[in-house]
Amino acid sequence: MSKEMWLIEPRDSLIVRDGKPFGADAGNRADSLQFPFPSTITGAVRTRAGLARLNGDRNGFDASLADDLQREISIRGPLLAEIKEDTSDFLFPAPADCSIFQTEEREDVARLVPLLPIDKQGDFVANLDLHLCGLSEFQKGKPHTKAPRFWRRSAFKMWLREPKAQEMRLSELGISGLEKDRRTHVVIDRRTKVAQEGGLFETRGLEFIRRRPDGSGYERYALALEVNYGNFDAKVKEGIAPLGGERRLAFWRKIETPFPPCPEEIKNEVSKRKSCRLILLTPAVFEQGFLPTWLQSVHSVSVEIKAVAVNRYQVISGWDFKLGRPKGTRRVSPAGTVLYLKLDGSEEAIRNWIEAVWFSCVSDDEQDRKDVFGLAALGVWDGELLRLEEVLK
Repeated sequence: MSKEMWLIEPRDSLIVRDGKPFGADAGNRADSLQFPFPSTITGAVRTRAGLARLNGDRNGFDASLADDLQREISIRGPLLAEIKEDTSDFLFPAPADCSIFQTEEREDVARLVPLLPIDKQGDFVANLDLHLCGLSEFQKGKPHTKAPRFWRRSAFKMWLREPKAQEMRLSELGISGLEKDRRTHVVIDRRTKVAQEGGLFETRGLEFIRRRPDGSGYERYALALEVNYGNFDAKVKEGIAPLGGERRLAFWRKIETPFPPCPEEIKNEVSKRKSCRLILLTPAVFEQGFLPTWLQSVHSVSVEIKAVAVNRYQVISGWDFKLGRPKGTRRVSPAGTVLYLKLDGSEEAIRNWIEAVWFSCVSDDEQDRKDVFGLAALGVWDGELLRLEEVLK
């Protein structure tokens, strides 16, 4: 079983869309998602591996080859990565169990407040089997308008180990997201080779280079992923290749920086307390909306979901090249979703469960897991429920 780490750095702005109509009747505007869905990158990797087997002959790309690629090749990622001189530093989607508020003193400093499951005791009434989530401390301030969409590795690791109320500089926490490049295009008549009358359209793509806040230079970003070839007999080749809408170009190159292993202190805390937080690093597809079922029945550990911190759902669609028709639309739980879990099993079984779940996919369907929907990390939770009367003192 062969694995490789890759960086994909778009040369031009990257267009990745959600399947909304695009044409004269739809406004002639193609906007990009804030970040590619996993299936987009997985499809690009499989296509490049298939072409490597065929030595670039697209005419040989048939249904049998597509089945082999779908069955054998899986990836982990993509994660956003900042490209530095001799290494790459990963960034992670902002966890939904952290509310970020403005501070009175400085605009570039934010207050981080964790969300915790609320105890249903007393006068608290809910029509859900799960516990609702609430702020661990009362806040008078407003939500920060510049809350980072992606967290730096150091801040994310800190939040996994010790989620507590604290203040932090926004620049240390992460970045607000990738900027968008707006372009106006002209439709060319294939017969006359001149512009069509009224044939203007607009695209907005993701820029993977951004100016530093202090104006001292630029930061370069890319998509980081791990490719598992399984038993497939060809590999992706380094070089320049198209990616996303309009087949804009991107640089593909191997790297030696692996995804981080689970910190030992998280393993110790989770196995001792028999409870944890599971954070989605990529969107996940669950049969019951935001509730996983496959996760609760594998790895010899009984898993009970106590609460979920989740942002608004996303909708995914696309085009099925094998069947030659649009894919059905599906709702997915967004990256950053946090599940509060209780674990039942021996300490050794729980440690094995941690190893199996860390940076693996937890979507319900096997093919969705191969398409890297539901990539997960684990964080500490003491298993205690929040009492509102203590917060409101």
